Amino acid sequence: MSTARYSPFAVIIILTSIIIHRFTSASFAGNTFCARASSHSQIGRPATCATAWRLLSSATGDISTGGGASNNSNTPDNDETDADLDEQSSGEVKSKSRRGGRNKNKNRFRQHVNPLARKFQAPALLSETNFLPDAFQDPTKDLHLDVGCGKGGFILKVAEADESYEKNYLGLEIRPSVVDFARDRAKRHEMDGIVHYVSCNANVDLERILGQYTGKIKRENGDHPTIASVGGKISLVSIQFPDPHFKKSHEKRRVVNPLFVDTLAKHMETGSQIFLQSDVKPVLDYMRETFRASPYYKDDLESVEEYLCENPLGFPTEREISVQNRNLSVW
Repeated sequence: MSTARYSPFAVIIILTSIIIHRFTSASFAGNTFCARASSHSQIGRPATCATAWRLLSSATGDISTGGGASNNSNTPDNDETDADLDEQSSGEVKSKSRRGGRNKNKNRFRQHVNPLARKFQAPALLSETNFLPDAFQDPTKDLHLDVGCGKGGFILKVAEADESYEKNYLGLEIRPSVVDFARDRAKRHEMDGIVHYVSCNANVDLERILGQYTGKIKRENGDHPTIASVGGKISLVSIQFPDPHFKKSHEKRRVVNPLFVDTLAKHMETGSQIFLQSDVKPVLDYMRETFRASPYYKDDLESVEEYLCENPLGFPTEREISVQNRNLSVW
């Protein structure tokens, strides 16, 4: 397997159907996990991802119903980085600096935050009513969930390409100011009710988000009645370019962890998909191995050196565009 520096790489995941004995009628995912290989690789053509992950056996251990961060401790950790967002925002408003006349992107945000900080441990507001299905015109449709959506350009492009609006689209992003930007973007594109963004810590709120959308978590008494009598399905989850948290002591901050993987499996159905990619190969490998280690998934690609040749979703993220414009690898 070639590891040429300038060749794109990525990974997709497919799950299967799972039943957890501890939960009555709890359906667990049959989703897909595939890999994307370089055009310079020895694989030649992309590997199929139609049956990439399959259930090995029903779960016998306990899985927490909490939305917390698996091996992540919720102990407040206030070591944060102040780097600016290194994403390309194609077509967004830019202004000239008074000094030197250089173009500067007005929409720059802090790139890294610490998800274990105390302020990110509180449950998020999922919609104006705090009941996620209310954010969508038809909450019974299949959902594409984009975890770590950044400024939301990717999920917006995917939604606009869905001309018949067969799905709903939800982006999760931990930085509130970035979510405000993404929501304004969706309004300008008149995609309200189809595309929605939530400012949250995925390791805190994932259980509640998936449970509400799939109908496993009902609206509390006294609130307005929901439009949906039955929940929708989570058909696709994309996790692209998550914060790498390079230091060994910071690995507990990573969004993909065993509980995160199990929570997805609990709420996703047979044939649903998960797509992974990163510009940091060790991070991609870490995410992939975490899914491979789960008893609910089986990688159809026997070798971890196999990848798909290109992004199967057809739309690059802003980060992906930025990385490739600098002739760097996407894994």
